[in-house]
Amino acid sequence: MSNRISLSNRLSKIASFVEEGDIVADIGADHGYLSMYLAQKYNHKGYATEYGKGPFYKLIDNVEENNLQNLVECYQADGLEGLREDVNTLIIAGMGGRTIKDILCRKPKDLVNVNKIIVEPQSEAFLVRDSLMERGFKIVHEEYLLERGKAYPLIVAIKGAEENSYEDFELEFGRISLKNKDKILFDYLNRTKNLLSKVEENGQLNPKSKVELELCLRHLSNIDVRKSWWKSGFFSIS
Repeated sequence: MSNRISLSNRLSKIASFVEEGDIVADIGADHGYLSMYLAQKYNHKGYATEYGKGPFYKLIDNVEENNLQNLVECYQADGLEGLREDVNTLIIAGMGGRTIKDILCRKPKDLVNVNKIIVEPQSEAFLVRDSLMERGFKIVHEEYLLERGKAYPLIVAIKGAEENSYEDFELEFGRISLKNKDKILFDYLNRTKNLLSKVEENGQLNPKSKVELELCLRHLSNIDVRKSWWKSGFFSIS
């Protein structure tokens, strides 16, 4: 008998966008908690992949320890390699944006049966948004999740074309998140802006603020956007 799987707030939010009838492949499933949770919730088959030998064996052990091997099929793969034909939903979470882009763009034909993609890039999110649109997917939901003091975008896309092309700001921060004035995103950006203003005013920061600024700037991947956004009042929340 398997134990009920509990998820972190981040994984719970990701899982909330999986619906009845979605056949999910969790790419880079780590310990497999998300796949096991979905198997228990919907009682139908899903897939969990890992590339490295060590993480893959750990994934198998976790699934077998919870007696879910009949519902969660684990296989070792690099990206979408060997993607099962019945998969209609992808989850790719906890990776850098460049890695996710490579996974999505390596073999476009791998996405032929996929109708929904749920991604959570940990950096360079603009590459992910651009790749989704390039591969014929439309972003329908986006929000920022806060974990250990860092803001990460959760992006849900379905097959279909965007009506209007994205501006640089929208690629970097997310059109939907900007329109909705996502609180986590705006708080994060305003904090970064305040730190940058201190640099401009004083020419330096104390060591603690300097570390915080460096962490913030890691998420501002587009240099042109980085140079322009903070000088405006665009992100201020009244």
